[in-house]
Amino acid sequence: AGFRGYNEREFRDQWAEAAPWIDEELLAFAGAQGFGRNGTKVRWARAGDEDEIVAVNKVNPRYLSTDYHASIQAKNDFILVAERGGHVVGFVQYYFQHFTPKPS
Repeated sequence: AGFRGYNEREFRDQWAEAAPWIDEELLAFAGAQGFGRNGTKVRWARAGDEDEIVAVNKVNPRYLSTDYHASIQAKNDFILVAERGGHVVGFVQYYFQHFTPKPS
């Protein structure tokens, strides 16, 4: 089996929407505590970051810019990027999926 590529429908068709759990206040708190002393800032990914995210993704080369573009806009799919000197130098992507058991 394994990874079969990003499927936007898996997120779009979900019946529930989750909150990202990490908000701007938490990111600001982390910065105030010294996170990112080397000039690294953590922020939410936005349209235009896709190519730089692809460039730093060394784990899954199957993800394309179009996949990240869809992720940035999808509900329940969240991407935080580490930015230094105006460039993305790292990222973390997480998502929530709600599953309803099939009737037996």
